[in-house]
Amino acid sequence: NRSRILMIVLDNGVAAATGFQPSPSSPKDATGRKVPALNIENIATACGVEAVYHVAADENALRLKTTFQAALAETVLTLVIVRVTDQPYH
Repeated sequence: NRSRILMIVLDNGVAAATGFQPSPSSPKDATGRKVPALNIENIATACGVEAVYHVAADENALRLKTTFQAALAETVLTLVIVRVTDQPYH
């Protein structure tokens, strides 16, 4: 419908509300076995998201600011994925 919507995902790799089990984007299941990690960007684009930005929460302030400014300037359904752990973004 061409609404200007910005979604933000804070990806810490776990679901804290459920006792810190690995999230679907984690390469491990709840028992610690290796499993394919689901890709948040791929899921979002399959649902119609047209613009996706990636940034780590520990990036410098200028990088965070420019990422969010670019995302806010979009006129399409937009997603910013913010990695919030000490692990590098995959």
